[in-house]
Amino acid sequence: KGNALWGDERDNEGHEGQTTRPAALPVPAAPPEPPAPPAPTPAVWCSFLLALLLTLPSWLALAPAAVASFALPLIAHYHAPPMARRQDIRRLAMQVLYQIDLRGEADVHAIRQAPADEHDDEATHQAGLTLALAAWDHHVDADTLAAELAPDWPTYRQPPVDRAILRLAYHEMVSGYAPPKVAINEAIELSKHYSSELSPPFINGVLDKMAKRLAAEKRIPEAQSLQEPPTSDQWLAEALGSTAKSKAKSEKLQADDHQHTPERPPDSSAADA
Repeated sequence: KGNALWGDERDNEGHEGQTTRPAALPVPAAPPEPPAPPAPTPAVWCSFLLALLLTLPSWLALAPAAVASFALPLIAHYHAPPMARRQDIRRLAMQVLYQIDLRGEADVHAIRQAPADEHDDEATHQAGLTLALAAWDHHVDADTLAAELAPDWPTYRQPPVDRAILRLAYHEMVSGYAPPKVAINEAIELSKHYSSELSPPFINGVLDKMAKRLAAEKRIPEAQSLQEPPTSDQWLAEALGSTAKSKAKSEKLQADDHQHTPERPPDSSAADA
């Protein structure tokens, strides 16, 4: 029994060099609990209530402004007429061009009278129709240029959606509706959502060549062909110039009104006196 026990003296005598079982480490004592905070005295409560009463008029004065700052944006968001986004206008214009291409030019009036989509407001619907009809007026020129730049894919071999996208982008570039880079990027996005997987590279290649040809022939408006926004100095000069012109026009109108204003007849009572 002595040899089977750890730390026994007889076991240590018979086996030199063996170590005994180490003693257990002392367990640290638990830290003392922090003292409980003192309960607020009646004097503290009185001071708090007095400060609240003194600042109450200031809070009441700020309440209308706080309510207005929170409520007015909500009212403007839910009751103001929505603004038409150009992405939605382009989508509607492409869809209208697709319908005109399939139905024929004789059904343009019927397409104009078609009800708006439930997700689009009336302003977006009308803007999309206007853009589509303007693009349809140039569809012959767009088809001719596209067939010249891509002879392997003439107009009759192109999918109807691709034809509509090319015609829309052509009109945007030649009319100044959007810069060429913007028109090409938006056309590629439309082809990604509404056409096949092979359409985006085809649309990109044809429109890139088309933009270069139109720029070389100077058929793109000057303001759109720069592709750079005006600098701060240019913007300031244009703003000051427009302000000066409007001021001069207002002064001229006032002078003309003063010249054409009939003279007031003399007062009869003053004449009698």
